[in-house]
Amino acid sequence: MTPEHDKTGGVDARAKAAVAARKRKMGFAIVAGVAGVLIIIGLVQRHSAYMQLARETAHDAVPVVQVIYPQQGPDERELSLPANIAAWYQAPIYAQVSGYVKMWYKDFGARVKAGDVLAEIETPGLDAQYAAAQANYNVAVARYKLAQITARRWKALQGTQAVSQQEVDVQAANAEAEKAQVEAAQHDVERLSLIHISEHTRH
Repeated sequence: MTPEHDKTGGVDARAKAAVAARKRKMGFAIVAGVAGVLIIIGLVQRHSAYMQLARETAHDAVPVVQVIYPQQGPDERELSLPANIAAWYQAPIYAQVSGYVKMWYKDFGARVKAGDVLAEIETPGLDAQYAAAQANYNVAVARYKLAQITARRWKALQGTQAVSQQEVDVQAANAEAEKAQVEAAQHDVERLSLIHISEHTRH
């Protein structure tokens, strides 16, 4: 090897070493720059969060109050309290006749007074009895009218020889008996009529 080659080789080695050193310095600078930027960004974010927290703390530290102005209240106040109302005395109600409830006018807890209609009872059996009693009364009235006419006719013949006094008395007694039958039938109709009218259960 000649001295010239030794000099050239030494120059190349130093040049390469210098380039490598520059590259290392440039890498270190880039890494340091990136680290510095990250540190700055972190500090800025931390400072922003601190300032936000400070603002929220200051806002929450101020108490919120509601102002109410006094006004005159009403003279009377109503107070509603839960309660149960029970009757002091409970009176059982029974119908005079047996039947079916046709209509119920008052429910439990309703206000009622004496004479109010509480319910209406359907009484088919009583209706049939009332109709039969009315028919019997009409028959008794017709027989009584016939007995009266017959008694008057026999009474008119009393002074003649056509009828005897006994026959006149029999026809008069027959008229009185038919009158009694009419009165009995009328009493039966009135009794059933009162029950029929009071089919309404009252308080």
